[in-house]
Amino acid sequence: MKSEKYLIADFPVHHYISGRKNSMTTTLNLKNIYDTVDNIRDMLEIKKKEDTVEINMRIQREIDMCKKRLEDIYHSM
Repeated sequence: MKSEKYLIADFPVHHYISGRKNSMTTTLNLKNIYDTVDNIRDMLEIKKKEDTVEINMRIQREIDMCKKRLEDIYHSM
């Protein structure tokens, strides 16, 4: 978010492989959710100064990630 210049592509630009053991995306714990909420809070502050399509897309992605992590924790019980 601190980059001076960036592009948003409407096509895939890389292939992401998830599942690395103990990574933030595969470890189910509340700390990961708190970290995601902190990221959302920071981005909402940025949005107050700079309300762009890009920041809104990024905020939505973080919200979706938070929901997914909560669902994963719920379903793992």
